[in-house]
Parts: sequence; structure tokens; C-alpha cells
Amino acid sequence: YHFYVDIPIIVLCNVIILQRLWNWDFGGLEARRFTRVAVGAYVAAVVLAFVWFYPMLAGVPIPWNQWDARMWLGSHWI
Repeated sequence: YHFYVDIPIIVLCNVIILQRLWNWDFGGLEARRFTRVAVGAYVAAVVLAFVWFYPMLAGVPIPWNQWDARMWLGSHWI
């Protein structure tokens, strides 16, 4: 529970870094396009991870096989 206080700061730092990458003008159009695709992919991955883990974060009852699928480290998770 001590980590919950730091979450807003971590989110703000991530947003600032992503904004700087989005606006960074280095190289040509191809480099800018790659950077924007990378930022978009990161944001999409964060949203998908939130949707995937939301039942566990919210305490929604889910079947055991779905709970077990969300344990990335297997028996080393708990």
C-alpha cells in the first residue's frame, strides 16, 4: 500500500516522456513516424494490460482458469 502514493507521479512521468518523444523532431519523416507508432503501441499495450488485469484489481469474481491465466510468473507469483 505504500506504493499507491507514487502511482500518480509515475503516470505523470510516463506522460511527460511520451509527450517529449511524440514532439521530438530528429531525423526525417520516417523517424518521426516510427516514434509515433512506438508511442501509440506503448499506450495500446498499457490500455490492454489494464483491461486484462482489471478483474483482479477490482475484485470481480472470475473463474479459476481466468485467474490462473493472469498469473504471469506461475507458482512464483505469490
